[in-house]
Amino acid sequence: ECGEKHRFKGGINLTTGRIRGLFPTFIVDDLQLTEGKWYYCVRLPIGGIVQIGWATTGFSTACFHSIGVGDDKYSWSYDGSRGFLYNDDSFQFPSEEIRWKEGDICGCGIEIDGENTRIKYWLNGTFLGTLFEHQANIGTSTTKCNMLPYEHSTVYF
Repeated sequence: ECGEKHRFKGGINLTTGRIRGLFPTFIVDDLQLTEGKWYYCVRLPIGGIVQIGWATTGFSTACFHSIGVGDDKYSWSYDGSRGFLYNDDSFQFPSEEIRWKEGDICGCGIEIDGENTRIKYWLNGTFLGTLFEHQANIGTSTTKCNMLPYEHSTVYF
């Protein structure tokens, strides 16, 4: 679990344009990360289809065209219900055994040091690995979490 030390005190606000269509996207507005180590967790109340990850300022969601986080070159995500990693196209996760279910907690971290960017994932406290790594600065990052319909009761902490 993420713990209590740096619990996000704000709320997740959706605008109408973000919640219509097939891929509504939850965004922490006005959060831009340019360096350091950052981490967030998502509790999955029903363990359904969810893409969890990070995006740069070039990312643009298209809810009606099934474009969510990870579906373009400006975003990266993990979908533990289907076992896929996404960045501009999908590819299979290295292990078929890693699937989330109801009540699981997915952690998503990013390390940005100006030259390297690493995106790491945890499932129920177990480190899954550095699933994405870039050797060039990919620009300012903003937390993006894509949640499909019926995932509305997901808890961020």
